[in-house]
Amino acid sequence: MEFDRIKEPAIAPKRRIKDYKEFTVAPKIKNLKQGARCRDCGYFVIGDAH
Repeated sequence: MEFDRIKEPAIAPKRRIKDYKEFTVAPKIKNLKQGARCRDCGYFVIGDAH
């Protein structure tokens, strides 16, 4: 599967300093298919050097 990278929308710093909520907007369900880009290679344990 090939999908283009989607940039996450972010909340402006001046707006987000008023609370401790997430500073990126959660993706829509249809955009979750972008996760297939990472799973496509089959290398599930990234950084495990044992």
